[in-house]
Amino acid sequence: MAEERRVVTILFADVAGSTAMGDALDPEDVRILLRRYYDLASDTVTEYGGILEKFIGDAVVAVFGFPQTHDDDPRRALGAALNLRDRVRGDPALGEKLPIRLGINTGEVVAARESATGDFPLSGDAVNVAARLQTAAEPWGILCGERTAASARAGFEFGVPVDVEARGKSQPIRALPLLGRAASGRVASRTALIGRDADLEQLELVARRALQEKRPFLVSIIAPAGVGKTRLLEEFLDRLPSIESQATVAIAQCLPYGQRLTYWPLRAVLYRLIGVADDAKAPAVREAIRSWLEGSGLEALDREVELLAATVGVGETEVIDRSALLAAWRTFFEIAARVAPLVLVFEDLHWSSDSLLDLFEYVMLPHGDLPLLMIALTRPELLDRRPAWGGGRRNYVSIALEPLSDKHTAVLVQQLLEGRSPDLVERVVRHAEGNPFFVGELVRSMLERPGAEQLPDTVQATVLARLDLLPAGERRTVQLGAIFGRAFRLAGVQSLAPELQGLAESADQLVDRDLLRSGGGDLYSFRHILIREVAYQTLTRFDRGRLHAAAGRWLEGLAAEREDALAELIAYHYREAAAIATAQRPNDPETEQIREKAANWQSRAAEVAAAGAATEEGSRHLRGAIDFAGPAHLPDLYERLGDLSGLGDVAVDAYRTALRLCREQARPPAQELRILASMLTILMRFQGSVVNRPTEDAMTELRREARSIAERVTDERTQAAYLASEGFFPYWLRAGNRSATSDERAEADAAATRALAIARRLDDPNLQSTALDALAGTGQIADDWRRGLDVSEQRLAFHARLSMVEKVD
Repeated sequence: MAEERRVVTILFADVAGSTAMGDALDPEDVRILLRRYYDLASDTVTEYGGILEKFIGDAVVAVFGFPQTHDDDPRRALGAALNLRDRVRGDPALGEKLPIRLGINTGEVVAARESATGDFPLSGDAVNVAARLQTAAEPWGILCGERTAASARAGFEFGVPVDVEARGKSQPIRALPLLGRAASGRVASRTALIGRDADLEQLELVARRALQEKRPFLVSIIAPAGVGKTRLLEEFLDRLPSIESQATVAIAQCLPYGQRLTYWPLRAVLYRLIGVADDAKAPAVREAIRSWLEGSGLEALDREVELLAATVGVGETEVIDRSALLAAWRTFFEIAARVAPLVLVFEDLHWSSDSLLDLFEYVMLPHGDLPLLMIALTRPELLDRRPAWGGGRRNYVSIALEPLSDKHTAVLVQQLLEGRSPDLVERVVRHAEGNPFFVGELVRSMLERPGAEQLPDTVQATVLARLDLLPAGERRTVQLGAIFGRAFRLAGVQSLAPELQGLAESADQLVDRDLLRSGGGDLYSFRHILIREVAYQTLTRFDRGRLHAAAGRWLEGLAAEREDALAELIAYHYREAAAIATAQRPNDPETEQIREKAANWQSRAAEVAAAGAATEEGSRHLRGAIDFAGPAHLPDLYERLGDLSGLGDVAVDAYRTALRLCREQARPPAQELRILASMLTILMRFQGSVVNRPTEDAMTELRREARSIAERVTDERTQAAYLASEGFFPYWLRAGNRSATSDERAEADAAATRALAIARRLDDPNLQSTALDALAGTGQIADDWRRGLDVSEQRLAFHARLSMVEKVD
């Protein structure tokens, strides 16, 4: 068991008056309330990056800063406390019955990681003090230790200090009541490039090989936030014309948002290369793609156009074949590199979706000799998801940026301070720890406020302090822009605050202050993603929810004729708004409207993701829609979730839920039969994907239900799907070590034959394939191998029209 001495922040939360509650309520009711309370506490602590160390009766103990340290752990703990209190107080089931009180303290502890249990036992006076503060707090009150308050004063409001008597302490504990959040802050800009000569030379050497010698290269620049990935890239791009004057640079920025958008970063690359504005309508984008590709010699031009368009939400059809989508993008980049030497940059790749990572890894292996340089900027977290990132490729270079040495950091500080106080240099070096971004922000804050006497304890505090120095209009611009992410349009900001005056002037001032970058027109982006993150954190949760809803409405107004292209972004904003509104105002009519918007747009986003063969992201959007949808929409959403999940127990469970809800709502029998047919097909045809195999009695009951419902259904497509599923029953029996009787085989054969006839009449290739596969199975069981060969030949005849599931079966 490894022990460490760590400075952590401990949060204690306990139920006030729990004894009286236990006396007044039935034990089962108490248990239900406490379980709901524990779930809220667990979700809240996890959301803020803490670890639930233990539950003790009705008390919650959480630790921030172990096993993973953050530079703002005290702030995380305070935010979690406010959030937990508000969520419990705002919960209809808990608010009046479960008043809580909280204590927070920062201090040194000895921490040990129990490898067998995953527990994180802590020992030290800081833990005892946190418990004592919690005991002294009033119901719904939060008491903080002085060290915690000092580390986070810029972001929170505190009351008058109080002295708390504690047994065994020679002096009372000085504590401050936490009143709420306060808007305050501080952030950085472009610094001189110091200590990166070797990294820059390596990047330039690779660029010469890639662009001049036509040897495609991938370069990964890997480093934690603020160490200098973006700054190194900027310096390289400044020097790029001296290496290859004709090079085209296309940059894709992966958005954080926690929940990742699927292929959105590719949209910027596509539009940049084909030369269309980012607000272009879908038909115009498709025509631009076609014009750009004409003359490239592509045989399947229409298919290439549609695949590229569908990926970014401007297509007319769905992408069924994922492999074709990947190949289309690789072809696109190959053509672009033949037109002009191409530098393709993916910023913040650690925030990308899994589907985008798959695509990027695929296009990193182009055909032939091309002047193509691909640069990925990422934090080390990417390697946790993709440990073999870049491996196995001949032309791959990884540049891992380390923090600057104290010597280089001091040179950078002296350059920025123009030779000022050595004591100040030492303080900056000590606090920046070799992070150029942090150095620039610390120095800039002191230059703008010469009277500042001490440095904040964390860079987070520095960022907040810098933002707090901005004039009101500029500060508000930064906060509102942060709602949209890394980049935003002034028109969008104005829509959030119509009363805001001088917006363009404020944006220009922020560019001069090196907080924003101008992208042309009214497009701006934050100079560094951390600026955006900190600005966003200054907003109250109520304001975040309100502003995300307003951003969603603004984007809806822009979505005419390009809803698919914006669906995921609109869904993100309404999802954030709905989550906050639900937690704070669960019974408000406006909350219901926002929840409906969130459900509808996430449902639309799921369609877009599915059309791009991004099934994982589509399923995530559907689950999000389910979280906010009204009861009337749930059967359809769960059915779609089953369809998109493909195979396995996850799909079966979704279908079971959909079936139950259909029956509760007395849905038409055709939907029940359609769901049953899908479920039976997975359980029998794709039984290898199912862990929880049903018993024969359970399967018999499912088939009996389906047969009974089928007698009341006239829809031919649904009938065919059900009949085809029946054709797999002998195959399912054989896997369970029982042979089908001759009657059972005959029934299955007849059902599949009828299904095939209907499918042919409907000209449905997937239904035909399913029915033919069932016939092949019954033939195989009867040792009729000629039938199997004949069926396979028939399926191959329309192979190109099949879904991915049918192709791989």
